[in-house]
Amino acid sequence: MEKKTIVPKQKIYMFKVISLDTDKDIFKTYYKQMIQDSSRTRTCTLPISCTKGIVDSFMESHKKFKSLPPYLLEVDTTKMPIVVKGFKYSVDKFCKKIVYEIANSPSLAQSVVYPSNWTPQQNNLEIVKVLDNSDEYLKIVNRFKETMPNSTIVSIERIQNKFLYQAFKNEWDRLESIKKELKGSWSCDPVQLFHGTRGTNPVLIYNGQDGFDMRFSASGMWGQGIYFAKKASYSNGYGFTNENNTKKMFLADVLLGDYIEIRSDNSLRLPPEKPGISTSVFATVRYDSVKGFTGDSDVYIVYQNSKAYPSYLITYRP
Repeated sequence: MEKKTIVPKQKIYMFKVISLDTDKDIFKTYYKQMIQDSSRTRTCTLPISCTKGIVDSFMESHKKFKSLPPYLLEVDTTKMPIVVKGFKYSVDKFCKKIVYEIANSPSLAQSVVYPSNWTPQQNNLEIVKVLDNSDEYLKIVNRFKETMPNSTIVSIERIQNKFLYQAFKNEWDRLESIKKELKGSWSCDPVQLFHGTRGTNPVLIYNGQDGFDMRFSASGMWGQGIYFAKKASYSNGYGFTNENNTKKMFLADVLLGDYIEIRSDNSLRLPPEKPGISTSVFATVRYDSVKGFTGDSDVYIVYQNSKAYPSYLITYRP
């Protein structure tokens, strides 16, 4: 009798994710947002570096997760890159958690590719002073001085935050997947833009759980989003002022993707939908970001935290 070859079924994990925020005040603050998120669904693509083996290991160590609130999540490891589907809140929590564990696990982090100019690090966060005789330093200074010629650069520090970068890379991979699905011709590569934090200490961004956080952004000319400028002179007006009268601003890597240039609209909370576009995967498709012009500078707005990474912190005297 001919033997039949039994092919094991690929795993599709179905489970619920618990919010790790236990502080009552935090829960009250975000409860309304959580309820809104629970009514929306999201499809997320994990980074290429996040293999089936990594996801399997993650699942085994988190199989006792309980749900609060009970949002259903589906992780399909039968495809590469791995696709995560479910309610937006659950998907966001899952992606942050697995990215954080990869960034902080030496065995898993071996498969993660960080920027080539990063120096080796043991901790999740390292602040590295960029040498003032390096090409890296001079490139940033020249860009900064294009619109701030009379300023004095005090220091330029490279932000090496593995957790934030993995979230950023995850979003980068997602945009590439959408571009492929839509057969797009735009670039998904990050663009370097300036960002001032006003009264927010930059450390709360580069050492925060979410990096740039649009939940705390004031509504501007293009709604409630995270604003970046092509010109340093524009961001200087929003620079964080130190006690010694120096100022700080970020030079960030921003995933603009397929953006749309529009007139100001302070009601925006997301980029506009692309008219007449739907696929077998997406019922509707939105632009990735918005472009505007104000204060003699092009400005770009993203409406998702992981679309920007705080690459450098520039300290200067105006």
